[in-house]
Amino acid sequence: MPVMSQPLRVLLIEDSADDALLLKLELEADGFEPDITRVEHRAALEQALEQAPDNGWGVVISDYNLPQFDGLEALDLVRRRAPDLPFILVSGAVGEEIAVEAMRAGAQDFILKHNLFRLAPAVRRCLAEARERILRRQAEDALRESDARFRAALVNSQVAVFEQDLELRYTWMHNPRLVDAPDDVIGKRSSDIMDADSAEQMDTIRREVMRSGQPDRRTVHVRSRGEEKWFDQHVEPKRDSKGRTIGVLCTAVEITERVAAERDRTRLSEQRQLALDSAQLGWWHYDPATQIARYDRRFADIFALKEREGLFFTHILTRVHPEDRQVMQRRFSEALDPASGDRYENEYRIQLPDGSVRWIEARGQAAFEVCGSKRRAVSMVGTVADITERKRNEEELQLAATVYRDSSEAMMVCDDDNNVIAVNYAFTQITGYASTEVVGKNPNLLKSDRQDTSFYRHMWKQISATGRYRGDVWNRKKDGTLFAAQLTVNTIQNADGRAHRYVALISDITEKKRSEDIIWSQANFDALTGLPNRRFFRERLEHEVRNARRSNLPMALMFLDLDGFKDVNDTLGHDLGDLLLKKAAERLKGCVRDIDTVARMGGDEFTVILTELHDPENADRVARHILRVLSEPIELGKETAYVSASIGITLYPQDATEIEELIKNADQAMYAAKQEGKNQYHYFTRSMQEAALYRMRLINDLRGALEDDQFEIVYQPIIELTTGKIQKAEALIRWHHPIRGLINPVEFISTAEDTGMIASFGNWVFRHAARQVTVWREKFHSEFQISVNISPVQFKKDGIDPMIWLDHLKSLDLPGQGIVVEITEGLLLDVNPKVTEQLLMLRDAGIEVALDDFGTGYSSLAYLKKFDIDYLKIDQGFVKNLTAGSDDLVLCQAIIAMAHKLGLKVIAEGVETRPQHELLANSGCDFAQGYLFSRPVSAHVLEALLRTEPFSTQKSLNL
Repeated sequence: MPVMSQPLRVLLIEDSADDALLLKLELEADGFEPDITRVEHRAALEQALEQAPDNGWGVVISDYNLPQFDGLEALDLVRRRAPDLPFILVSGAVGEEIAVEAMRAGAQDFILKHNLFRLAPAVRRCLAEARERILRRQAEDALRESDARFRAALVNSQVAVFEQDLELRYTWMHNPRLVDAPDDVIGKRSSDIMDADSAEQMDTIRREVMRSGQPDRRTVHVRSRGEEKWFDQHVEPKRDSKGRTIGVLCTAVEITERVAAERDRTRLSEQRQLALDSAQLGWWHYDPATQIARYDRRFADIFALKEREGLFFTHILTRVHPEDRQVMQRRFSEALDPASGDRYENEYRIQLPDGSVRWIEARGQAAFEVCGSKRRAVSMVGTVADITERKRNEEELQLAATVYRDSSEAMMVCDDDNNVIAVNYAFTQITGYASTEVVGKNPNLLKSDRQDTSFYRHMWKQISATGRYRGDVWNRKKDGTLFAAQLTVNTIQNADGRAHRYVALISDITEKKRSEDIIWSQANFDALTGLPNRRFFRERLEHEVRNARRSNLPMALMFLDLDGFKDVNDTLGHDLGDLLLKKAAERLKGCVRDIDTVARMGGDEFTVILTELHDPENADRVARHILRVLSEPIELGKETAYVSASIGITLYPQDATEIEELIKNADQAMYAAKQEGKNQYHYFTRSMQEAALYRMRLINDLRGALEDDQFEIVYQPIIELTTGKIQKAEALIRWHHPIRGLINPVEFISTAEDTGMIASFGNWVFRHAARQVTVWREKFHSEFQISVNISPVQFKKDGIDPMIWLDHLKSLDLPGQGIVVEITEGLLLDVNPKVTEQLLMLRDAGIEVALDDFGTGYSSLAYLKKFDIDYLKIDQGFVKNLTAGSDDLVLCQAIIAMAHKLGLKVIAEGVETRPQHELLANSGCDFAQGYLFSRPVSAHVLEALLRTEPFSTQKSLNL
């Protein structure tokens, strides 16, 4: 698209035609259509300025070096004739001083001829600036003209107008008398024409306007020459041509009479509102022509209206309850109908935005005017009152009458002498007495013998003190039967506070009492044995501890667990197991006094609380008696069962004074009795507490040990006896505690099993062992194996997940034959389908199984065959005392022979001497491990051992 040319009238002061042509071409190249008039001398320039074209020159472009005069002289001549005409000085070579002088003299730009590419942009900028100056001058002229018209208008107005400078001195004022100012107000301040407070108020407002630059409009109160006046005042900042604030311009209109009239109206309105408020009434006015209702604050509050002045009547109507709206509209319309009357009275409900409902009483009076032969309503004025409370009271009175008449609770009203004056129908139904049989009589005709005189004395004392009573009482019916009643008595008082009436409510709670007794018994007693349960035991223990504290007598707490109960329950069945518990409970109760407590905690656990022990040795005698009685045969129908007991005993206050401590102590003592062989009792000792605390801390430390990388795996080499080579290694876990150092596995493995943490520990050992054996099979020989121990708890609790283990082996590209899992005989003896499934899945994956500590338990050849065991590990107890001709050697040889017959290989544990090594090797034992060869060592140490020559009887591998 072609660029539109811009016409431009140029006055060019240039003596070189070539340079003039270059200037023209530069302007045309940038989109201008220059119309150039070229002059060379002063006279020609003056003539060109005199005879400027109709639209004037657009721009003057002047060379600096001219015949007879220079560019600065040309600039001076142009500025005197045309101050706003853009002037650009062009030169071939001029010093910086000349350029600066030209700019100061009013040139818009200075351009060197070798930089003519700047000419067109400079021309455009100069033209834009020229247009802006013209527009500004036009605006200033218009402002001056407007100001003149404004001042002319003020001459005939009744408004006081004045100006003040930055020091708040009056510089001009119109109509000074309107503000009681003297004629010679110019040069004075506000304090010269009004009192100090008024002057300070005015000055503060005007200073703020000058500071903020924002106008201010308000009503001000001024005291001048002893008179008070009110003005509507408008103050705005006064600015010069550059926008700077130079003072303020104020207008003031006196409104004193209007303010006085408004005050009178406000005073009358306040008086009316005060009267309405004292009566708790809201005021309203309705205009039938506009259908707008106006109202006061009280009306708005009652109807919960945000609009505080007026609304269309239809909007207010939406507040009326839908069920009452039609009746309200009809009655309101009737009041506005000249034929119906002029008064409006109605009670209706309104529904507020929050969903609440109020009752309203509305009254109104319509005003009519006569139009020809007809009358029409012109307004209605009225009041509204919130009668919600009154309606509620009326409903409550009606409800009370209905309740009294139809209630299922017996009600009896007595006078101040406690004589019956009224009863309801339910009273007759419950007691059997008709109204005529009890009116005028004392209520004690219902009295039974279940409460003594002190009970009734306490009841009347409470009624006299508080005016009410509530409690349970046993009463007697007319036919003589007793019934439990919940009695509530309330006193109605006279104005002087004395009793006027007594109102009694009587509920028959006989069945409720019976149910509560059953529920209480079920909640507090064991359903099987009838003994107190765990909950009631704690309550009894707390009670007996309080008694012991008051009486200063010691007491004993026993925890008792039946030894052998599980075997009876499993073999003879749960029914006979329950019968055994009942008979054991009976025997226990027969061993203690009536003041003592025997409770069942659950399962086969019982507790005994021995109170008032004048001699603590009595606890010892009771414990021995219980052991003797419970160890006697127990007949269970056709069966006979034998059980014993493990008893833990703790004494109050010697061992502890708090409930929880006593329970914990007795429990610890009971487990100590079990661990020492059962069928005995054990007193609590401080060492038990210390052991419990140690175990608790151990558990807490174990929980974070795995995440904190406190565990290490060490490996004990397993030697092939025929070659002396290390063919296998057993992975053993070690715990490096950050404070206590290395902790023996004997201390923490059982705790890990008890808490279930053994599962995560076992998985960790398996993953590390699998990674390590992968490395050693690549470095040394491809059939190297690492054995890992699996706790029975890992199988019996949540079980291990063989798929996770096998996936891990697959990720390492490790065949199952690289891992041997070691299990104990105890696991096989108590095996279940889940354990069997897990073992077989491992076997199917090629993982071999070693039976650890063989010979120490109930060894079964059937289990060896069923689970396809690969290795038997002879327990170190047989190896420890191994000598030529010893029984242990015979046992070892028998185990080795049996294993080989079954296709199993044998590993001897705990080999510490060369004779043991030689005897086992000569007996055909396949592998051995022990301190003779090496203690358990780290992975890098075992690698060093793997690089050594095979073990011989002449040299130990132990480092």
